[in-house]
Amino acid sequence: MSRTMKDSGIPWIGEIPEGWDVVRLKDIANIQRGGSPRPIEEYLSNTGYNWIKIGDTIKGDKYIHSVSQKIKKSGLSKTRMVYRGDLILTNSMSFGEPYILNVDGCIHDGWVAFSNIKAIDKEFLFYLLSSPLCKMQFNLQVAGGVVQNLNVDKISSTTILLPPLAEQHLIATFLDKKCSEIDSLIELQEQMIEELKAYKQSVITEAVTKGLNPNVPMKDSGIEWIGDVPEEWEVKPIKYIKSKEKNSFADGPFGSNLKSEHFVENGDVLVIESGFITTGKFIYKDFKTITKEHFETIKRSECKAKDIIIAKIGANYGMSGELPILHKPSVVSGNSLKITLDNKKYLNSIFVFAMMTAKSNKGFLDLVQENAQPALSLSGLNNFKLPIPPLAEQQAIADYLDKKSGEIDELITIKQQKIESLKEYKKSVIYEYVTGKKEP
Repeated sequence: MSRTMKDSGIPWIGEIPEGWDVVRLKDIANIQRGGSPRPIEEYLSNTGYNWIKIGDTIKGDKYIHSVSQKIKKSGLSKTRMVYRGDLILTNSMSFGEPYILNVDGCIHDGWVAFSNIKAIDKEFLFYLLSSPLCKMQFNLQVAGGVVQNLNVDKISSTTILLPPLAEQHLIATFLDKKCSEIDSLIELQEQMIEELKAYKQSVITEAVTKGLNPNVPMKDSGIEWIGDVPEEWEVKPIKYIKSKEKNSFADGPFGSNLKSEHFVENGDVLVIESGFITTGKFIYKDFKTITKEHFETIKRSECKAKDIIIAKIGANYGMSGELPILHKPSVVSGNSLKITLDNKKYLNSIFVFAMMTAKSNKGFLDLVQENAQPALSLSGLNNFKLPIPPLAEQQAIADYLDKKSGEIDELITIKQQKIESLKEYKKSVIYEYVTGKKEP
C-alpha cells in the first residue's frame, strides 16, 4: 500500500512522505570547524594525539579506521578534538565527504565536526550528507569561487529531510546492507581490472624479452630482469640505440632555468611535463607555455614529434610515451627526459613497451635516486640495458602488442564503465530512500 505524500514546499525536492519534516543542518546539530597549529611540521610527532587528515580517507568509505600522523600535546589548543563515533565532513579539497570516526584525534581546518546531534540517527545523517540531496547544495554553494571551500555557514544552511526517528533507523539499516552489496560488486570489478593489468604486463614482458616464437634457441642475456633471450637478439645500453644527433638524449632545464615566472599565456613554445605520460600513452592536458626568446636559452631540452618522453620524477617515473605532432615548438620540463631513437636500430613502440617491463624490475629500481621523491638520472638511463630484436622482429612484436594491448584495454574500459554505473546506482539508491521516494 502506497503511503501518503505531501508537498515539501521546495520545488527541487517535490513531494515527501507525510510525517517527514524539512529542516536545515543547523537545526539538528552544532557544526564546528577544525583548526591547524602552524607550522604543522613543528607539531608532528611519533607519539601524541592522532592527526586526522583527508589523506587518511578512502573516498566512498563510511569510516576512518586509522591515521598516519600524530601531533604533540602542545598543538591541542590550536586544533579541535574529536572522538570515536563522531561524524566529520570535508570542507575543502574533495569537499562535502562525510565520515564516521573509529578513532579519537584532532582535525585540521579542512574538516568540520558535527556535535550535539539531536532528533536524527547519526547513521542516517551520514547517508543524507552522502546523497545528491546534500551534494547538489554543496556544489551550488561553492560555485564560482576561486577556491572551492565550504564554510560553516554554508554547511549549516543546507536543507535536509527528517523522517521519524524509527524510520531513520530502518532506512540507515537498509542502506548499510544495500550499499555494502553494491560496494562488493564494485570491488569485484576493481579486482578484475587489476588482474587484466597484470595479464597485460605479463604479455608485454614475454613479448619484449622472449619474442613471439617459443621454439627459437635461447641464450642468457646476462641481465637478471631480462633472463634468457632469443639467440639472434642483442642486449645493449640505451646509449647505443639513441640517435647520433646532438642532444638526442636530454633532460629538462634545471631549476632556475624554467620556473613559474617564465610561463606566459598563449606563448609560442609548449612545455611537456611528466604528468602527460601515463600507461605508455601521451595524454593531452593544459600546456604551460613560454616565449621563443626563453626557449632559445634552453633549446638543449627541445623535443619534437616522435621523440620519446620519459617521466623523470614522481610516482610515474620511468613511464614513457611518444610525443605526437603538436604544431608548435616544444620543450621538456625539469621533471621529464626526452630521447630521439635511431629508428634503424630500435622502434619507438618497442622502447615504450620495454620500459613498461623494466620499470618494475630491480635493475631499473637501482637507477632511482631517493631524494625528496624518486628521480631518474640521465647518466643512469644512458647505460641501462634493453633487449634488442632484429628490426623486422621488432615490428612484428609491436604489431602484436598493439593489438593485444588494445583488446585488454577495451576490457578494462568496460570494467571501469561498470564501476561508474554501479557508483551512480549507489547514489540513486541513497537519494531515493533518504528523500522518501522509496521505503525499506
